[in-house]
Amino acid sequence: MKSLQINKVIIIVASVFLLTYIMLRAYLLSFTHDESLSLYIVDGKFIFADTANNHLLNTKLMDIFKKCFGRKEFSLRLPNVLSFITYSISCFYILKTSRKLWFTIFGLALILFNPFMLEYFSLARGYGISLGFMLLSVYFLLKDGMCTPNPSTLMKDFFLSSIFGALALFANLALINFYICVLVIFFIKYLIFKNQIKKFSSFDLKYLGVFGLSIIPLILGMGRLLKLKVLNELYFGSNSFSESFNSIFSSSLYISKYFETVVFIIFLIFLINLITGIIYIVGKKKYKSSLFILTLLILMLIFGSWIENLIFEAKYPSERTGLYYLPIIATFTYFLFRDLIEEFKIKRIIYLPILMAAIVFILINCCFGFNLSHTKSWRFDAHTKEMMKLVKINTKFKNEKYTISNDWLFEPSINYYIHYWDINLNYANRDGVNTNSDFIYQLNYEIIPPEYKILKSFSDNQCLLLIKKENN
Repeated sequence: MKSLQINKVIIIVASVFLLTYIMLRAYLLSFTHDESLSLYIVDGKFIFADTANNHLLNTKLMDIFKKCFGRKEFSLRLPNVLSFITYSISCFYILKTSRKLWFTIFGLALILFNPFMLEYFSLARGYGISLGFMLLSVYFLLKDGMCTPNPSTLMKDFFLSSIFGALALFANLALINFYICVLVIFFIKYLIFKNQIKKFSSFDLKYLGVFGLSIIPLILGMGRLLKLKVLNELYFGSNSFSESFNSIFSSSLYISKYFETVVFIIFLIFLINLITGIIYIVGKKKYKSSLFILTLLILMLIFGSWIENLIFEAKYPSERTGLYYLPIIATFTYFLFRDLIEEFKIKRIIYLPILMAAIVFILINCCFGFNLSHTKSWRFDAHTKEMMKLVKINTKFKNEKYTISNDWLFEPSINYYIHYWDINLNYANRDGVNTNSDFIYQLNYEIIPPEYKILKSFSDNQCLLLIKKENN
């Protein structure tokens, strides 16, 4: 009993620490390119509404929080910050019954301490929201294994898992395959339950009624997917499964030394774990276990991606679009190790060094990924806020508006700060750099025009802010 209490305290302390880190990032980070495009939609620029950038639930929540708290970066990112609380609560319930302290720490490291995944809880995009609701859906999916003890529990678990799965889908359309998996697995659970209770009852009508209603989010998601296909918006991703998983794992890796070798090893470990899990489940007939559900979920997700590619010509998940795989694979790995150790009564002297090595590697990688200055996907936007502060200081000297030219990548985030800080500057465009503007902000700028001088150089992302000499 005492060890269970210690486990719960460790989970809570780790979650509070990471929430503090996420809140600091949400407050300090420059507003990024894609966040600014999402804000365009909120502000009524509907030309961006029918793009893959529009994560519907995130966009709606941004609109609500903007009206309540203003256009500050932190306000717009708050829905994702709060989603980490949902995510960590799900992690708490998944791990709280662990009977061994090292199992809990191992599970925590796997599910929580991924720096790439953590980035998205501090950004105004749909990924963090979708992860929070998805893991909560996974918890109710796993709660009673494949055999639910009574109809009311089965109904409640299905209702909650499908509701949270639907919210995850509306936060990020990439989770449509996950939502399909939830419906299929709960239908299998229903068939297993009916095999035990032969008679037809009012429960069957209620369950099938809820199942019918749960199809509605799927239909809406499929409709949006078809629309994005017609508009040629399903362009981001990988061309094969191996490329897909390599991109997902490499995005999570922040240790630069032997990068490609480590990514290959992680991919290999994943494949070995998946095959081991299948052999163990089949050999020991563990078809009622949570591990079986997680294994089935991963296999169905992979199959779903293949079908999606075949029908919609959508690319396979890559980097952030495959983010949802990370907590699922992490949870699968935790259950696999826990079940194998308990089933075969593996001695502590054998399993503990393996768990400790994995924990140390994960935490070291996380330390390398921790920062309060940039994101991995939008590294070029690391200093946009700082750059715009300098521009604001240097645009107070005349009544007419100053001009800025820039690399197209910076256009939406520059315009966010012009609007938010009411800077005496014409809005940026995507026409590229020209020497008629008062300021130039460019990525990898090599030749400095003689009429300009460097106002600020950002060496870590190779950006230069130039100002016309006559304006200085």
